[in-house]
Amino acid sequence: LSIDAIEIDRASAGEAKQNAADSPLPGLVTIHNTPIPEFAGSKGGYDLIVSNPPYFSGSLLSPDELRNTARHTPQLPHMALISSAARLLAPNGLFAVVIPYDDGDKLASVANVNGLAVVRHTEVHPTPHSGPKRSLLEFTRKGSLRSHRLRENNKIIIETAPNDFTGEYKDLTRDFYLRF
Repeated sequence: LSIDAIEIDRASAGEAKQNAADSPLPGLVTIHNTPIPEFAGSKGGYDLIVSNPPYFSGSLLSPDELRNTARHTPQLPHMALISSAARLLAPNGLFAVVIPYDDGDKLASVANVNGLAVVRHTEVHPTPHSGPKRSLLEFTRKGSLRSHRLRENNKIIIETAPNDFTGEYKDLTRDFYLRF
């Protein structure tokens, strides 16, 4: 097992290196301070790619440039993300991404043009009575073994009341949040 992590911001990459060194798997994680399109030109064959890309497109920018880099898509447009993932994936690999719900169809369309097919879509609803806010999408190469299975569609609800998190949300995020 080896993990390559990409971080475009130099300070955040330094923090990620320290976090990796302090983790239970210190020798397995390599942090690369480079844009994903540049990295994608030098590597390939990944079984799993996970991305939490910038969320916002066409929205008001912050005066804080670091915040804009982390949260807004001009630094990493959907086409650049998808084409990079398509170049990096192994033949039967998976690309998993979390994005705003409203961008899901657009991202799936861009993926389709780049030879990737959606195999799982999970709608993330903040509460039982709210509409979806995020999409968890998994893609694989068209024609791969995984692409022949039926597309799985489901939803997850985060909380039933303020700070009353659902069991499935806790199960999904337990490894990332200390409160669970």
